[in-house]
Amino acid sequence: MKSRLIIIAALTILTTVAWFVFLFRPALHKKYSLTASIQESSQRLDDISRIVLDTPEFYRKYKELLSQKKSAESQLYSREDLIRLFADLDSKARSHSLNLTEITPSIEELLLINRNYPGDGEPQILHLSVIIKGYFVDAGEFIGEIEKENFYQGLDFFHIANNTQGNPHSEIQYAFKAVLGTIRDSL
Repeated sequence: MKSRLIIIAALTILTTVAWFVFLFRPALHKKYSLTASIQESSQRLDDISRIVLDTPEFYRKYKELLSQKKSAESQLYSREDLIRLFADLDSKARSHSLNLTEITPSIEELLLINRNYPGDGEPQILHLSVIIKGYFVDAGEFIGEIEKENFYQGLDFFHIANNTQGNPHSEIQYAFKAVLGTIRDSL
């Protein structure tokens, strides 16, 4: 009877150990895993809630910085903008069968623009002069096209010199003001 009692006790202990290893331990592990997942999800929800609450302030600051950037960019110019402007003027002249012989921004004015930073809302203006050779009608179309550009601010000077050597082309000097901050928007 004693051996029977030992066998029953051993089977009971073995069943308990098997039950723990095969059923209880995986369930316990799953419970810990779910608890960790719930805590991680809760942390993510807290982060998302904080982001959602901070979004209006972020958007306001973003708009403010964008406005400041646009204002600063409208007051600055770059060498690339001027080169693009000169190339655009040359291209327009060629498209109207004109010969663009000279583009002259004043060196003194370029140096002054580099030294002075205008106040808010004051764009930098550069005085440009172009000398073109060609027919009056073509020159008029060219000038009309320039005056439609965003950078065009107004006429400074206009001079026509007719050629007396039998060539029907005239030399036309056209000086105007260009708003530097709008050059990149126009081209």
